[in-house]
This record gives sequence, C-alpha cells and structure tokens, in this order.
Amino acid sequence: MDFKKLRLFIEKFRNEIIAVIFTGYGLYLRFVCLLNREFWRDEIYSLHFMKGAFKPFWQRIHYTDFTYFPGEYIINWPFVSFFKTNKLGIAIPHILFTLLGFYFLYLICKRYFHSIFAWIATFVLVAVHRDLIFHSFELRPYAVLPTLALGVFYFSEQIASGRHRLSLAQKIAIGSLFIFTSIYHVYGSIILFCILAYFLLRELGTRTLGEIDRHNYRFIGVIVIVGTLLFLWYFLGNPYSSKGIGCEVFKYIPDPPVSLFGLIKSVLSCLAGKKTLYFLGIFLVFPFILPFRDRLKQINFLLILIVFPIMVILYIDLLVAYWFMQRQFAWVMPLFAFLIGWCIDSFIGFIQQKRKWKTSYL
Repeated sequence: MDFKKLRLFIEKFRNEIIAVIFTGYGLYLRFVCLLNREFWRDEIYSLHFMKGAFKPFWQRIHYTDFTYFPGEYIINWPFVSFFKTNKLGIAIPHILFTLLGFYFLYLICKRYFHSIFAWIATFVLVAVHRDLIFHSFELRPYAVLPTLALGVFYFSEQIASGRHRLSLAQKIAIGSLFIFTSIYHVYGSIILFCILAYFLLRELGTRTLGEIDRHNYRFIGVIVIVGTLLFLWYFLGNPYSSKGIGCEVFKYIPDPPVSLFGLIKSVLSCLAGKKTLYFLGIFLVFPFILPFRDRLKQINFLLILIVFPIMVILYIDLLVAYWFMQRQFAWVMPLFAFLIGWCIDSFIGFIQQKRKWKTSYL
C-alpha cells in the first residue's frame, strides 16, 4: 500500500471523510432508535389520518396534526398506503430527508469552514443529538423540518448574495422548495421568514436594497406573495388558530416568570442535545468578546435564526395554549450546531492570525 498517496488522499478529502463518517454514525443511531421502538401515540394519531383515499391537499382539513398544513401528509400518504403499518417502509421518506439534511449540512460547512475541528463539532452535534435521533425517522413533521431549514438556508444565500447568478431552472427548483416549505407545516413560514431576513439584512451591510433586488426581485416577490397566501389559506382555515387547544404551556419547560434561568438552561440543553457536548456552547460567547471578522454575522445569526424563532414559537404556544417543547424547534438544532462550528472556525482563525502577527512582529 502506498501510504504517501493514502495520506495525500486523506488530507485532500478530510472534510468529506469527516462528513461521511459522522453521517453514517448518525444514521446508524437513528435506525437503532427506530428499530427499538414501536409506533407511539402521536405516530398512531398520524397513521389514522393518513389511511384511506387521498385527501386533496388544497383543502383546509385535518391532515396529520393540529396545524392543518398538508406537507407531511403529501410525502407520507403513498408509503402508508403501500406499507400499512410496516415502520421501516413508512419511514422511507424521512430516511431520505434525513440523508438530504446531512448533505445540505455538508454543503453549508463547505461554504463556511476552514478548520477540521469546526467540521467535527458540527457533525458530531447533529449526529448524536438525542432529539434529532428520536424525531428523524418518526411519523411526525419534526423529522423533515430540520432538512427544510438547512435547504432554505443554503439556497437563500444564493438568492440574496450578489456572488450568485441563478438560471431559470434553478429559480424554479428553489422556488418549489420554498413553496413546499411554506405548506409543509405552520413553522415552514417561520423558517422562510427568519432565514431570508437574516441574509437580506446581512447583505444590506455591503449593498443597497436596490442592488440586492436587481437580479432576483421578481423571484423574491413571487415567493413572498405565494407563500403568504398559502400560509393564510391553511392557517386561517384551522379552528385551533382562534379557539386554542387548552394545554399547559410550560408543562415540560420551565415557566419564565417562575424561573427565567431554568427556561434558558432548558432551551440551551435541548439545542445542544447531548450533555457531554454542552461545553461547546462556550464558543457562542467568543463573538461577543473577540474581534472576529464574522462576529457581527454570528451574533445576528444567533439572534435572528436561534433566539427569535424560538420566541415566536413560544408566543404561538401561548396564543393557542399548547405545550412548549423542544420538538417544535427541532429545525433550529442543526442551525445551532452549525453556528457553534462557525464560532470554533472563527476562533481558530483568530488564534492563527494572532500567532502569525506575533511571529512577523518578532
């Protein structure tokens, strides 16, 4: 064996190797979780509504959960009809979406990271995350929302950034993803709004709104109008939007007036997803105290894509009197993992730059 060639190969594709290894391990943990459990109450509830003849997804009816949005029903109905109660067969759409989510995570990391430690931290956080493991292959919408968030994040940068020029075919494909996200679940519109807002605000730091809109304003306008109309169509047709559900909102996560620290601690632990990895959260502090090049982008990311959507979800839960729980912001979890990796990457770059400066000075 030519070890020199092997070493060169590993050095050249080390990031891809990290991604494949931890994607494989993450999928393994998810399959183990699926095989070791039967359908639980909420999945049985979803199965009940997916049985029978296909329900026209343009109607405002009860599909699989309280949101009345049909996305989960659309992707799973053919498999439920064919596989009946076979949990492996029914899980096929969510298995494919989970794999696609890891691929989007790889593409995003490739766009941002330079350090292998950032790659390892991000993929480990996603691969071993207890809630992502549990929800990835279950018959619930929380299996697909993380992938939609990563996909919207990846393509939104292409829309907002002046570095990319999209063909008509690319715009149609991206537009289809965005429209599907808006009808998949009530949280789909939150995903679209927060991520598009983040990139548009980020670009406003270097370009005017006119320059941003010059190439994609028609595309963005169509997405906003169609997405808003679809959201209103399904949301306003949901009786729970007005009458509420009647659950104890803070049954699982501490009530902020009683223990604000308890709420923050609980949410952060849910975002990290593995107790042994909580220490990585310390890197989120560094953009606030160190002069990273991307520190403002990272702070805005934290506020717009982590804190704000969780607060919106909490507000919605308060309005409709529904349990506030971590599965509702499962789609934030891979973004949180990426942010930690991004902060690690910036920190390592900052240290390397300081060492280089010190060496040249001496």
